[in-house]
Amino acid sequence: MADEIENGQKAKPEKMLSDEQKAKLAESQGVTDAEIADGDPDGSLEQKDIDTPIDNKGSKFETFFDAPYSEIKVVLRDTIKPDQRIIDLGANKGNLEDFLDTLDIPVAVECVDTDQQALEELKAKQFENLQIEVAPMDANDFVDGYTGDNVDIALVNATLHEINTPSDQRQYLQHFFERMRAILKQEGRVIVGDYYYPDSVTDEEVASFIEYQKKAINHADAREKFVKPELLCEIGQESGFLVEHTKEIRAVKEIDRRYYIVVLRKQ
Repeated sequence: MADEIENGQKAKPEKMLSDEQKAKLAESQGVTDAEIADGDPDGSLEQKDIDTPIDNKGSKFETFFDAPYSEIKVVLRDTIKPDQRIIDLGANKGNLEDFLDTLDIPVAVECVDTDQQALEELKAKQFENLQIEVAPMDANDFVDGYTGDNVDIALVNATLHEINTPSDQRQYLQHFFERMRAILKQEGRVIVGDYYYPDSVTDEEVASFIEYQKKAINHADAREKFVKPELLCEIGQESGFLVEHTKEIRAVKEIDRRYYIVVLRKQ
């Protein structure tokens, strides 16, 4: 799966480049996914339109994150094969399981989350193509104690920032990938989707956005909880995984907050 970059203009979306112009610009500048982490000085990073109003009485959480999550669904569509076994760390109510079911591909998914009520709602759904099991427990406890059959895919979407150790992310990731090697089949994949703030974004800007997000969806995470994609890729490679695919987008208009996807394949 090739690395991808989509380039747009950040400041004036009404003057977005055409697809042909984007391709020529990327080629002429030699842009790569790895270089995105250095910031977006020329406004070339794609910015998703997330003007959909937030429903504070309904699925406000899902609405706020709908645009970024659409990116990981593309990866899943291109990766999932019939009869694979998947673990979903942080499945919640099964947003990604709803999508997987639409692919008409039979797979088995073990859904892990500490929110028992959310897992009960997930279990109550009528899936046509998924064999669902739920594990109401902490993701780290699940990973550390896993003794089941080896799986094809470990799905970790918007969860890594909740389960890592912010004070020592390197050590945490080394242990995480050690356990992934034990859990995954040979050639099995870890698919990670999560957020981070580039270094060019100040702490003051982040604090202001956190207040905005709390008012919008009653939830926001501290900057230091997020794992940067370059560290994730570095430790994954050191642990014997091939970085098969990377992509990131600007997730919101209010601040340069990135959502990234990294696919790592066990060697």
